[in-house]
Amino acid sequence: MPALLFENPTKDLKAINLEDYEILVCKPMHDISNHIANILTELPSHVVNLEHKKLIEETIALTIGGKETKRAFDYRCAIIALSSQLKGVVDTKVQALVDTLVDIQELLYEGDDQRFPRNVLRLHNSTWYHAILCREVLGFKINELTTRKFYGTYFHDLTAHAPLQLRLVSGKTANAEEEERMFNTVKSITSSTSNGRPDHIIGNLFV
Repeated sequence: MPALLFENPTKDLKAINLEDYEILVCKPMHDISNHIANILTELPSHVVNLEHKKLIEETIALTIGGKETKRAFDYRCAIIALSSQLKGVVDTKVQALVDTLVDIQELLYEGDDQRFPRNVLRLHNSTWYHAILCREVLGFKINELTTRKFYGTYFHDLTAHAPLQLRLVSGKTANAEEEERMFNTVKSITSSTSNGRPDHIIGNLFV
Protein backbone atom coordinates (compact mmCIF):
# COMPACT_ATOMS: atom_id res chain seq x y z
CA MET A 1 0.00 0.00 0.00
CA PRO A 2 1.34 3.50 -0.82
CA ALA A 3 2.42 5.41 2.30
CA LEU A 4 0.03 8.23 1.43
CA LEU A 5 -2.91 5.86 1.93
CA PHE A 6 -1.98 4.62 5.41
CA GLU A 7 -4.31 7.01 7.24
CA ASN A 8 -7.17 6.61 4.79
CA PRO A 9 -6.89 3.48 2.59
CA THR A 10 -10.14 4.25 0.73
CA LYS A 11 -9.07 7.73 -0.35
CA ASP A 12 -9.41 8.50 -4.06
CA LEU A 13 -6.00 8.00 -5.73
CA LYS A 14 -6.55 10.85 -8.16
CA ALA A 15 -6.93 13.28 -5.26
CA ILE A 16 -3.38 12.53 -4.10
CA ASN A 17 -1.86 12.28 -7.59
CA LEU A 18 -1.46 8.51 -7.47
CA GLU A 19 -3.92 7.56 -10.19
CA ASP A 20 -1.05 6.06 -12.22
CA TYR A 21 0.55 4.31 -9.24
CA GLU A 22 2.12 0.98 -10.17
CA ILE A 23 3.90 -1.63 -8.08
CA LEU A 24 6.92 -3.05 -9.89
CA VAL A 25 7.31 -6.82 -9.87
CA CYS A 26 11.06 -6.33 -9.38
CA LYS A 27 12.65 -3.44 -7.50
CA PRO A 28 16.24 -3.81 -8.73
CA MET A 29 18.02 -1.83 -6.03
CA HIS A 30 16.35 -3.59 -3.10
CA ASP A 31 16.13 -7.05 -4.64
CA ILE A 32 19.77 -7.07 -5.78
CA SER A 33 21.27 -5.67 -2.58
CA ASN A 34 19.26 -7.96 -0.31
CA HIS A 35 19.90 -11.07 -2.40
CA ILE A 36 23.62 -10.28 -2.50
CA ALA A 37 23.53 -9.86 1.29
CA ASN A 38 21.88 -13.28 1.59
CA ILE A 39 24.48 -14.88 -0.71
CA LEU A 40 27.38 -13.33 1.21
CA THR A 41 25.89 -14.52 4.49
CA GLU A 42 25.16 -18.07 3.36
CA LEU A 43 27.90 -18.97 0.87
CA PRO A 44 30.89 -19.43 3.24
CA SER A 45 29.13 -22.15 5.22
CA HIS A 46 28.66 -24.24 2.06
CA VAL A 47 32.29 -24.15 0.91
CA VAL A 48 34.08 -27.31 2.04
CA ASN A 49 37.64 -26.24 1.25
CA LEU A 50 38.82 -24.28 4.31
CA GLU A 51 41.24 -22.09 2.33
CA HIS A 52 38.50 -21.12 -0.12
CA LYS A 53 36.11 -20.45 2.75
CA LYS A 54 38.71 -18.23 4.43
CA LEU A 55 39.26 -16.30 1.18
CA ILE A 56 35.55 -15.67 0.81
CA GLU A 57 35.16 -14.53 4.42
CA GLU A 58 38.22 -12.26 4.23
CA THR A 59 37.00 -10.65 0.99
CA ILE A 60 33.57 -10.00 2.48
CA ALA A 61 35.13 -8.57 5.65
CA LEU A 62 37.42 -6.26 3.68
CA THR A 63 34.65 -4.92 1.43
CA ILE A 64 31.69 -4.45 3.76
CA GLY A 65 32.68 -5.90 7.14
CA GLY A 66 33.55 -2.60 8.76
CA LYS A 67 30.60 -0.59 7.46
CA GLU A 68 27.87 0.22 9.94
CA THR A 69 25.45 1.26 7.22
CA LYS A 70 25.57 -0.89 4.10
CA ARG A 71 24.01 0.57 0.96
CA ALA A 72 23.04 -1.18 -2.26
CA PHE A 73 26.23 0.24 -3.79
CA ASP A 74 28.33 -1.43 -1.09
CA TYR A 75 26.80 -4.84 -1.74
CA ARG A 76 27.26 -4.47 -5.49
CA CYS A 77 30.94 -3.61 -5.00
CA ALA A 78 31.34 -6.53 -2.60
CA ILE A 79 30.00 -9.13 -5.05
CA ILE A 80 32.22 -7.77 -7.85
CA ALA A 81 35.28 -7.88 -5.59
CA LEU A 82 34.41 -11.42 -4.51
CA SER A 83 34.05 -12.54 -8.12
CA SER A 84 37.47 -11.11 -8.93
CA GLN A 85 39.18 -12.70 -5.91
CA LEU A 86 37.74 -16.17 -6.53
CA LYS A 87 38.66 -16.48 -10.21
CA GLY A 88 40.79 -19.55 -10.86
CA VAL A 89 40.71 -20.54 -7.19
CA VAL A 90 37.35 -21.97 -6.16
CA ASP A 91 35.06 -24.63 -7.60
CA THR A 92 33.61 -23.62 -10.98
CA LYS A 93 30.02 -23.74 -9.70
CA VAL A 94 30.81 -21.44 -6.79
CA GLN A 95 32.51 -19.06 -9.21
CA ALA A 96 29.55 -19.22 -11.60
CA LEU A 97 27.11 -18.55 -8.73
CA VAL A 98 28.91 -15.30 -7.94
CA ASP A 99 29.54 -14.38 -11.59
CA THR A 100 25.90 -14.73 -12.59
CA LEU A 101 24.90 -12.38 -9.78
CA VAL A 102 27.49 -9.86 -10.99
CA ASP A 103 25.97 -10.14 -14.47
CA ILE A 104 22.42 -9.72 -13.15
CA GLN A 105 23.21 -6.58 -11.18
CA GLU A 106 25.10 -5.09 -14.13
CA LEU A 107 22.16 -5.62 -16.50
CA LEU A 108 19.64 -4.22 -14.03
CA TYR A 109 21.67 -1.06 -13.50
CA GLU A 110 22.02 -0.32 -17.23
CA GLY A 111 20.21 2.65 -18.72
CA ASP A 112 17.38 2.43 -21.20
CA ASP A 113 19.80 2.72 -24.13
CA GLN A 114 21.06 -0.77 -23.22
CA ARG A 115 17.59 -2.34 -23.09
CA PHE A 116 17.58 -4.32 -26.31
CA PRO A 117 16.70 -7.97 -27.11
CA ARG A 118 20.23 -9.32 -26.65
CA ASN A 119 20.48 -8.00 -23.07
CA VAL A 120 16.94 -9.09 -22.22
CA LEU A 121 17.84 -12.63 -23.36
CA ARG A 122 21.13 -12.38 -21.45
CA LEU A 123 19.23 -11.53 -18.26
CA HIS A 124 16.83 -14.43 -18.83
CA ASN A 125 19.80 -16.80 -19.16
CA SER A 126 21.72 -15.35 -16.19
CA THR A 127 18.78 -15.44 -13.79
CA TRP A 128 17.83 -18.97 -14.90
CA TYR A 129 21.39 -20.24 -14.43
CA HIS A 130 21.77 -18.38 -11.13
CA ALA A 131 18.61 -20.05 -9.77
CA ILE A 132 19.97 -23.48 -10.73
CA LEU A 133 23.35 -22.74 -9.13
CA CYS A 134 21.70 -21.61 -5.88
CA ARG A 135 20.00 -24.98 -5.67
CA GLU A 136 23.16 -26.92 -6.60
CA VAL A 137 25.66 -25.01 -4.44
CA LEU A 138 23.48 -24.05 -1.48
CA GLY A 139 20.55 -26.41 -1.80
CA PHE A 140 17.65 -26.22 0.61
CA LYS A 141 19.60 -26.90 3.78
CA ILE A 142 20.29 -23.27 4.53
CA ASN A 143 22.68 -22.81 7.46
CA GLU A 144 22.87 -19.11 8.36
CA LEU A 145 19.43 -17.96 7.22
CA THR A 146 16.11 -19.72 6.80
CA THR A 147 15.17 -21.42 3.55
CA ARG A 148 12.16 -19.15 3.30
CA LYS A 149 14.24 -16.02 3.66
CA PHE A 150 16.91 -17.05 1.18
CA TYR A 151 14.49 -18.27 -1.49
CA GLY A 152 11.92 -15.60 -0.67
CA THR A 153 10.96 -12.30 -2.24
CA TYR A 154 14.37 -11.08 -3.40
CA PHE A 155 15.37 -14.38 -5.02
CA HIS A 156 11.94 -14.76 -6.61
CA ASP A 157 11.79 -11.20 -7.95
CA LEU A 158 15.20 -11.49 -9.60
CA THR A 159 14.82 -14.97 -11.07
CA ALA A 160 11.14 -14.89 -12.06
CA HIS A 161 10.26 -11.27 -12.77
CA ALA A 162 13.35 -9.19 -13.57
CA PRO A 163 13.84 -10.39 -17.19
CA LEU A 164 10.18 -9.86 -18.02
CA GLN A 165 10.23 -6.39 -16.51
CA LEU A 166 13.36 -5.49 -18.48
CA ARG A 167 11.34 -5.93 -21.67
CA LEU A 168 9.21 -2.97 -20.58
CA VAL A 169 11.48 -0.71 -18.55
CA SER A 170 15.17 -0.51 -17.69
CA GLY A 171 16.23 -1.30 -14.15
CA LYS A 172 17.96 2.07 -13.87
CA THR A 173 14.70 3.97 -14.33
CA ALA A 174 13.14 1.86 -11.58
CA ASN A 175 15.96 2.53 -9.12
CA ALA A 176 15.59 5.32 -6.60
CA GLU A 177 19.10 5.09 -5.16
CA GLU A 178 19.91 8.78 -5.39
CA GLU A 179 16.49 9.78 -4.04
CA GLU A 180 16.72 7.37 -1.13
CA ARG A 181 20.00 8.82 0.07
CA MET A 182 18.04 11.68 1.64
CA PHE A 183 16.57 9.15 4.09
CA ASN A 184 20.05 8.56 5.50
CA THR A 185 20.23 12.28 6.27
CA VAL A 186 16.79 12.25 7.89
CA LYS A 187 17.72 9.13 9.88
CA SER A 188 20.92 10.78 11.07
CA ILE A 189 19.06 13.94 12.14
CA THR A 190 16.36 12.05 14.01
CA SER A 191 18.79 9.71 15.79
CA SER A 192 20.98 12.58 16.99
CA THR A 193 18.29 15.07 17.97
CA SER A 194 15.29 12.98 18.95
CA ASN A 195 14.27 11.37 22.23
CA GLY A 196 12.50 8.62 20.28
CA ARG A 197 8.98 10.04 20.53
CA PRO A 198 7.21 10.32 17.13
CA ASP A 199 5.92 13.83 17.86
CA HIS A 200 9.45 14.98 18.71
CA ILE A 201 10.88 13.45 15.49
CA ILE A 202 8.25 15.17 13.33
CA GLY A 203 8.82 18.44 15.18
CA ASN A 204 12.57 18.32 14.52
CA LEU A 205 12.08 17.65 10.82
CA PHE A 206 10.05 20.80 10.34
CA VAL A 207 12.00 23.18 12.55
